[in-house]
Amino acid sequence: MRRKLPLAVLAATLGVVACEQAPTLAPESAAPAAARSENAPIYLVTFKPGVDVESTAAEMAHGRGFAVRFLRKYAAPGFSAVIPASQIEAIRNDPRVAIVEKDMILSLPVHTNAPPGGGGSTGQSTPWGITRIGGAGDGTGKTAWVIDSGVDLAHTDLNTSRNCHTYFAGTSPNDGNGHGTHVAGTIAAKNNGQDVVGVA
Repeated sequence: MRRKLPLAVLAATLGVVACEQAPTLAPESAAPAAARSENAPIYLVTFKPGVDVESTAAEMAHGRGFAVRFLRKYAAPGFSAVIPASQIEAIRNDPRVAIVEKDMILSLPVHTNAPPGGGGSTGQSTPWGITRIGGAGDGTGKTAWVIDSGVDLAHTDLNTSRNCHTYFAGTSPNDGNGHGTHVAGTIAAKNNGQDVVGVA
């Protein structure tokens, strides 16, 4: 059975790409004209642990005719570059390389027809998983951050203190998908006599 990645994992992964460091190697203009084409695919190369990122990336770029665009020294250490198609397999088979993948934009479907308000049951239950980990507990003074599809702002089981959604200018933090609300409820659905109780 195939599993979908949680939005939090996707967001963290995208954050790694967004936080790439500026290259200290030869500028991209030093690459062959074919490799600089605007439509040429960009590849993300991730090294195995212990590989010196800067010297290894420089060696590969010099020996295989491309220029490094960005270096990643900490999270998923490696580099991104427009790599000639003839060199992809050689880089992929290099014993210092863990992963070679094409850089691309990923999108997730967001259903905008989700009804507001959520909940609606007349009683309250404590899910098995909450009991299994020692919940429901007292969440007073605790903070949880959810990177997900938003949260149902009208849900009677949830109250949010802050929404940090300014990255997507003009978008609402209101959940149009349902996943973020589910996650928020697992963490902290109120003990208020309806729906479910969260961990804290």
